[in-house]
Amino acid sequence: MVDACEEGTMTLMSASVDPRDLWLRRYQPSASPAVRLVCFPHAGGSASSFLPFTRQLPDRIEVSAVQYPGRQDRRSEPLIDTIEGLAKPLADMLETRAGPPVVLFGHSMGALVAYEVARVLQQRGAAPVRLVVSGRRAPASDRPMTVHLYDDDRLVEELRTLDGTDSQVFADPELLQLVLPAIRNDYRAVGTYTHRPGAPLDCPLTVFTGADDPTVTAAEAAAWHEVAAAGAEMRTFPGGHFFPYQRTAEVCGALVDTLAPLLSTGTRGVRRVRPGDVGTVEYAGHRRTAERVLLSADTLDSPVTSLADVPRWLEAYRRAHRFHVEPIPFDRLRRWSFEPGTGDLRHETGRFFSVEGLRTSSDADPVARVQPIIVQPEVGLLGILAREFDGVLHFLMQAKPEPGNVNGLQLSPTVQATRSNFDEVHHGRSTPFLDHFIHRPGRRVLIDTIQSEQGDWFLHKRNRNMVVEIDTDIEADATFRWLTLGQIRRLMLQDDLVNMDTRSVLACLPTAHGAPDDDEDFPAALRRSFYGEAAPLHDLHAITSCLTDVRALRVLRQQSVPLDDARRDGWERTESTIRHRSGKHFEIMAVEVTAERREVASWTQPLLRPCSQGLVALITRRINGVLHALVEARSDVGTLNVAEFGPTVQCRPAESDGMSPPYLDQVLTAGADRIRYDVVQSEEGGRFYHARNRYMVVEAGPELDTGCPPGFCWATFGQLTELLAHGNYLNVELRTLVACAHASY
Repeated sequence: MVDACEEGTMTLMSASVDPRDLWLRRYQPSASPAVRLVCFPHAGGSASSFLPFTRQLPDRIEVSAVQYPGRQDRRSEPLIDTIEGLAKPLADMLETRAGPPVVLFGHSMGALVAYEVARVLQQRGAAPVRLVVSGRRAPASDRPMTVHLYDDDRLVEELRTLDGTDSQVFADPELLQLVLPAIRNDYRAVGTYTHRPGAPLDCPLTVFTGADDPTVTAAEAAAWHEVAAAGAEMRTFPGGHFFPYQRTAEVCGALVDTLAPLLSTGTRGVRRVRPGDVGTVEYAGHRRTAERVLLSADTLDSPVTSLADVPRWLEAYRRAHRFHVEPIPFDRLRRWSFEPGTGDLRHETGRFFSVEGLRTSSDADPVARVQPIIVQPEVGLLGILAREFDGVLHFLMQAKPEPGNVNGLQLSPTVQATRSNFDEVHHGRSTPFLDHFIHRPGRRVLIDTIQSEQGDWFLHKRNRNMVVEIDTDIEADATFRWLTLGQIRRLMLQDDLVNMDTRSVLACLPTAHGAPDDDEDFPAALRRSFYGEAAPLHDLHAITSCLTDVRALRVLRQQSVPLDDARRDGWERTESTIRHRSGKHFEIMAVEVTAERREVASWTQPLLRPCSQGLVALITRRINGVLHALVEARSDVGTLNVAEFGPTVQCRPAESDGMSPPYLDQVLTAGADRIRYDVVQSEEGGRFYHARNRYMVVEAGPELDTGCPPGFCWATFGQLTELLAHGNYLNVELRTLVACAHASY
């Protein structure tokens, strides 16, 4: 592969060249690399061909690219026309070079050079920690080549066949004559190379090959295992001979996976991209993703992990890993304290979260009141990895205990972490698989949206909800299992099993038009509401306008104040709780946690404990033959933007002051023949202690008037799912009901 800019007036591209070393180029030196990746170019190539790698690989991998003599800034030096002649000075240089462990990566001719360098270094006791070869037949499989004997016209045709040379090179006769001598020289080095049998390599060997590479068959690539004591790992990529430069993101992603044991998985080892930089990310098409999601939803069991194995897996985890939570008085909190002068409860680092005071009033209730509120301005990450097995999307679920979980262990996303966690403020273990979501070359993003959390208990809390697809093997321990969407939704029929964060992320998955279902029962009507093309009562613009109208005209005043100010509104602090003297609402408590498989083995923290169980219900009704859900533009004290759509009913019946919210009676008096979903689900166990809500979906008949009070609106389930492509439209309770409704068909 030769670029037009590689020769002529453009030589080095922002390179930092060590004058003592003509052989290596480092385009972006790293301050603290875990490994140095030394890259060897193909025939006719130069160091700058690996410049895109430096933009895609994390900082913990420092990329050094080999510059052969006779090209670019070494154009005045004589060419070297044997593989061994190139390998020896490179081995001499690498043997004496201080720094992190060395991995060799060579493409095409560069694979042979890298292999011979590895052999020399091994003989000298300075073997690399890994060799990665790409786009090259195994040494013993090499066929005689006479390309270097071709005349210029035939050599150019050979280059065109490989489809790796910039068309501008062929169009510029002067530039072509400038690069042909180096290309012919390198073909001579390859064509005259003879493999000398010897000791196999002790270092691990990885082979990359292109599925449509005309120069390398699958058998010839696989034959590399003959030169490695432990055999070779092999990875096939789409594309021809120059796939590393045409699919750079995927190749770099595979390199990161291959080198993972040498790297820290925390974000301290991940290059931080500029916010909004989408150049290295592939975003999956909405329609195709929705079709694949539907197939996964209709796959109710899987040989990858059978549904019957899930209880055994979770029970084995419980037995093997101790997790203990003990309520403690506040004076036993470590690294947490009440701030003098305000009474705010904070961590000594200023990170994680704090418990502060919030003064609120509204046009509906103009009397200002102060209450405790959890303040966590960091945007957390809730990420689920997806991968196809036998053509069906599976999702990597984690068995994760949280201090506030009523049953300890629940099914969580692949990654569930605050910014403080993945910045490793706790100084504990890094978060597995985090780099797939923060910055992973070649990742394919299925969904990516920022969503809110409980507005009653959080001030403006948001999390990034992501599903990222991978197509490579990953090492996942017994904490993780791959499940289809159909399996996960069946598990949502059990109390307190699928955690809130998983429900939130999966609710955001798009829906597609499925096969028509003409049955008249509720499951068929629900499927049509999610997937059908029938006309809804309101178009999406009218639904969003309902929320916009509320946001524009409703008044919600919010002011952060010292936590001590809440005392005048009935909140009192004891040795172990902050609670309201009425015994209602919630209380702030403290716990000590001992955990074997978390980022740190022991810690203390505050938690919020609600004083009663909540009721969260969605009333549905068929309107013009289409199933609709009744949602409310709801304002909670901590809501970010005045209001979000919530369920029909969201309250704590045990704390009623005699004033029932609209539609509560219809939910409480619904007969068993009208209840379509009725399961108790836990809320987020990292901040809340034994917080549980009874989630219900109720189908009303024609006796329920389709006219509704201001702020309420009818929408199909498909329309609600469309809104979830954007943040701050559906609150977390409604997202749970959207996710759980899928379990009803």
